[in-house]
Amino acid sequence: MNRHLIQSAIDLHRQGKLDQAEPYYLKVLQADKANFEALNLLGVLRAQQGRGAESIQLLAAALKIRPKDFGTLTNYASALLASSHYGEALECYDKIAIMKPDFGDAIYNRGVALAHLKRFEEALKCFDKVILLNPKSVEAHYNRGVALADLNHAEDAIISFDNALALDPGSIQALDNRGNALHSLNRFEDALTSYDKALSLAPQHIGVLYNRGATLSSLNRFEEALSNYDKALALRPTDCRLLNSRGVALWNLNRPLEALASYDRALAVDPNYLPTLLNRGFYMQQTNRLSEALSNYDAALAIDNDNALTWNYRGSVLYALGRSDDALLNFDKAIALNPDFSDALSNRAHVRWTEKGQIGFAIEDMERAIMAVPDHPYAYGELFHMRMHCADWCNFEKEKTRIDAGVRAGLRIVRPFVYLQKT
Repeated sequence: MNRHLIQSAIDLHRQGKLDQAEPYYLKVLQADKANFEALNLLGVLRAQQGRGAESIQLLAAALKIRPKDFGTLTNYASALLASSHYGEALECYDKIAIMKPDFGDAIYNRGVALAHLKRFEEALKCFDKVILLNPKSVEAHYNRGVALADLNHAEDAIISFDNALALDPGSIQALDNRGNALHSLNRFEDALTSYDKALSLAPQHIGVLYNRGATLSSLNRFEEALSNYDKALALRPTDCRLLNSRGVALWNLNRPLEALASYDRALAVDPNYLPTLLNRGFYMQQTNRLSEALSNYDAALAIDNDNALTWNYRGSVLYALGRSDDALLNFDKAIALNPDFSDALSNRAHVRWTEKGQIGFAIEDMERAIMAVPDHPYAYGELFHMRMHCADWCNFEKEKTRIDAGVRAGLRIVRPFVYLQKT
């Protein structure tokens, strides 16, 4: 009887008639809870139905009966991977590799699991092995590119994306991530070309619209960026990332009230969305609503207490409120988290000099800020001013010439009042 029911289920299952196959598997398991074949195949069916937790439970039960069954172990690993149980999936793929070292699908999925676990170097080796076994694997070339991008090897990532696109010119993911890699290299126009190709194939792809908007923002083309964000938001109105980026574009277009409304929409969706808390805090800071700015930064720190940027912003607000000692503690925290944080070093230098009279320490901070970011706004002018105040005339003419040249070139090398004083 069970054999007949199983065969009927298999026949329907192979035809894709999942709802009709399901009752047969269930009837077998009602009669025999330890029926290996029914547990295994119903587990596969549940995975196809998107019922991952049930799929995992059924396949795990089947493996207890036959722990070394290759097909069931493969199905179980796939179910774990699909349900984001990456560590457990990896353990299964390690077992599969011992059983069948050149099984390409398992090697590929092992790479996917490793990538999700941020073990990109190991993932890269898996994708390389898959490509050796099957040079025409679009997915392996694509995921190789993603792993390389995550390892900050953008040039190599672009080559992998190009290899994927040579095999499948219509791969939206490859075009999108190729654009992202080009963006990371500041090749913004090339990135736009990649995004435009993707949008010609999928005009309503939200991820590509967002990334195109971000690249346009990097080119200071904020009106065009805003158009991309608005198109994406028409498709997904509650996307915090889009609402936040829309707010930034509006701020840069000198439309502050609309920017604030966009930030508030994002926080209405997710009150703990960190980028928007920071941007809203910065907005409040720039519009001199310092108590509200402090409240936003405090909320951000409650989410991520190790964010150097937040500590720096908070220190700036505290300084503006006349709380210089508290401000210094915040800048100290930011620098402890990121010793090369030029903004925090510059801010601490300013407070040490103007409020504490610690000009030696202030000069040291400003030198560190310049070492971290040589074109940090006004840093050379501030450092020059400090050195004059403590009668340090070493390299005076050389530094004066540098600042004069910077002013003539239109660089933000010295503040106007300081420059006039110096002159």
